[in-house]
Amino acid sequence: MSDYVLITKVGLVLLASYLGGRFANYIRLPKVSGYLAAGILFGQNVLGVLNQVDVASSLSWITSLALCIIGFGIGGSLELKKISRLGYTIFKITLYQAIGAFICSTTAIFLAFLFSMDRHGMTMDTIIAMSLVVGAISIATAPGTVMAVISETRARGVYTDTLLGVVALDDAVTLIVFSIMVLVAQIVLSQGSQYLSYWKALWPFIEIGGSVFIGGLLAFLVSKILYKVYEVGSILMVILGSLILIAGLSGQFHLSPILVSMSMGCFIVNLDIKHNLFFEAQDPIEDMVFGLFFALAGAHMDFSIVSETWLLSMIILVFRFIGKQLGVYWGSRRCLECVTVRRYLGLGLFPQAGVTIGLVMVASQLFTPPVGDLLINFILGSVIINELISPPLLKWTFTRVGESKVYHG
Repeated sequence: MSDYVLITKVGLVLLASYLGGRFANYIRLPKVSGYLAAGILFGQNVLGVLNQVDVASSLSWITSLALCIIGFGIGGSLELKKISRLGYTIFKITLYQAIGAFICSTTAIFLAFLFSMDRHGMTMDTIIAMSLVVGAISIATAPGTVMAVISETRARGVYTDTLLGVVALDDAVTLIVFSIMVLVAQIVLSQGSQYLSYWKALWPFIEIGGSVFIGGLLAFLVSKILYKVYEVGSILMVILGSLILIAGLSGQFHLSPILVSMSMGCFIVNLDIKHNLFFEAQDPIEDMVFGLFFALAGAHMDFSIVSETWLLSMIILVFRFIGKQLGVYWGSRRCLECVTVRRYLGLGLFPQAGVTIGLVMVASQLFTPPVGDLLINFILGSVIINELISPPLLKWTFTRVGESKVYHG
């Protein structure tokens, strides 16, 4: 395909995203819903302007850059002075909601296949292995959706700070649990050598350590480069260049772009006295990034998947939420200031998207093609349903807890 044709498509999608966002606001939905609708309209389900090759290959760099910008924003919310009062609670909630999501999702999928009339030719070992990796994947929360709705509603307060803290830690927890469950699944399925399994067990800790190191190093370099620089355009140029660099390095060294950019943002917000300028500089491009990111997510959706595996998708959707809500309840039950957190944080952790898709693609390689394809289909089906309902639900949650600063428009 000609580069000019691809550029034309991106321009059309960006304009459609803007119009979709405006219309979504008009009917009291968050802009994210409009961005997704624009992507669905231009995707394979309707007009077919963006095909799977466009989304998965040619435009994948946009998704990687968007994830870096999202991660940078999350890291910027982790100002130690602001979250120190709830620091222990955030760690506790993160751990408990991860355990809850894992146990509920694993149990639900195991029982669903155990008592199913059609096991798709799976043995008991295969069912156990699949249940474990699905449980680990279910821990992941979509930071992009959370950040986009927070940005639009300008939400501030204890609930928002707690949500951002948990979302920031959730990726690291998901990566560790998923890698361990892949190792266990390999043992159950008797695949791979012992050496390879040990290496995979160590990899999440190497990835997290490498991500934090590179993020910290780039934060130091950016602070030195922008020393005594206050011009917004110059700051944006350096920040954006650093995030593009992270997107490229993460792909080459198999690191998490979200963790690296989040580490960079966290170091900057806690060590640089003019950190507000660093994060305010990206405000002018924020809507454009979110618009393209969620439009591409919408274009990636395939509604034929939902029709084929909708029951399994709904099981994951429901039991994942139940697990997260139970975990939030137990993790915050002794925090006197966390009444709204206890009631509503499960809804804030409901969004599920990019990280989940990446993990399921890795997990599917553990199984033979029919079973691996089934795993991809019902997880993607749950993500599609989730992406359609979670943005308006999240916007309602911020209004309900009284932390949204935008009530109209």
